[in-house]
Amino acid sequence: MYFTTSSKEGYATLSVDHTWSAESMTLALYPDNAVPEALPLLEPRVAHYVAQWEKYMVGDPRESDCVGFWLPSDTMPEHVAPPENWELLAEMNWRHTPAPIRKWLGDKRPDAVCTWDPSLLGHGNIDDLVVEPDRLGIEMYGS
Repeated sequence: MYFTTSSKEGYATLSVDHTWSAESMTLALYPDNAVPEALPLLEPRVAHYVAQWEKYMVGDPRESDCVGFWLPSDTMPEHVAPPENWELLAEMNWRHTPAPIRKWLGDKRPDAVCTWDPSLLGHGNIDDLVVEPDRLGIEMYGS
């Protein structure tokens, strides 16, 4: 499971990619932070790591960057968020998405949590961008 923040041109997001369940969640993070509103809608273990976003926030959201960490997916819950919360997360996230991004998307609101093909993960460079959680000072769940 990957927890990352990424940015480009003054817009930053936080993403959680659950490779075992093939779910992905993206939340607006900067300039308007959706994380506090999203936390109660997430699985508690996932929320624990999302809540620590400041420890893996990109240095400057105006620049293109990506920072994050990984955890073994088999130690995480089956879902990023309970499926009954997915629509609420999408609506909430859309409210926090800057107007220029919404316009660029053509007001086609993306899902906050979606399913995807995990084989696509190997075609990116995410493994080059993430580190072990202790390198970022991430507090482990239950410790």
